[in-house]
Amino acid sequence: MKRLLLILLAVVTAVAALTAQGTLSPAPYQVLFDSNGDPVVSGKICTYLAGTSTPATTYSNVGLTSANSNPIVTDASGRWRAYLTPGTSYLFEFYSNDGTANTCN
Repeated sequence: MKRLLLILLAVVTAVAALTAQGTLSPAPYQVLFDSNGDPVVSGKICTYLAGTSTPATTYSNVGLTSANSNPIVTDASGRWRAYLTPGTSYLFEFYSNDGTANTCN
């Protein structure tokens, strides 16, 4: 019985490793606000590996198969969503929509 449980545990662990799941950023949708408290339409969120200037990939789905653009651009309500790779530390930089380029620094 003990051997069967160990085999079952090994199979479950292997299956879990094959089905990578992303971690949703703190809320399903984040909202970018300006200093007046209004949502920033077409704002930019640049993502980097924490402590570096290396761009980091975030995803639009829990399976981590569809990468977000970098920068992520907010929608008409100032909302944006990012699924994060577990075990990765991120740095987020927020920009208003009045920038001249649609790129991260």
